[in-house]
Amino acid sequence: MQIRRCYAVLLILIAVSFAGCDILSLDNSDNNVGTLIETNREKWNEGNIQDYDYIYNRTLGTTLQVDVEVFVRQGAVDSVAVEGEPVSDTAGYLTIDDAFVRLTAAFERDTGGTFVVTFNNEYGYPREFVAGPSDDGSPGEDFFIQEFEPRN
Repeated sequence: MQIRRCYAVLLILIAVSFAGCDILSLDNSDNNVGTLIETNREKWNEGNIQDYDYIYNRTLGTTLQVDVEVFVRQGAVDSVAVEGEPVSDTAGYLTIDDAFVRLTAAFERDTGGTFVVTFNNEYGYPREFVAGPSDDGSPGEDFFIQEFEPRN
């Protein structure tokens, strides 16, 4: 448990160090957080980026996914490689739209006051979000985009 907390703190510190990101947490009013999520989702949608590649790390509960490279074409996951190895079944891997759905759900449920999100200023995609476990039994989640490259 202590390692997981250290990992979450490390991810937050890394995210804060990146230029070009907005950061907010539940220290702000819930209305401001919701507005910022919606504003960035609109920015992402207005960009109409349907083809892109990105690499992310994700922790969901106790499951860690590292160096997940996702190739999205026409708004859908086309292919995936994990730690450089191709994956045959791409179900469950996230597009940016899927990441918005997950972070919105994490924000809307009771996370016990643990919610942090950063966005890329240029495109509006969620660069990172950290949500603690909720009272309804949903596990905590950390999601961090290392690299993003639009292709259209």
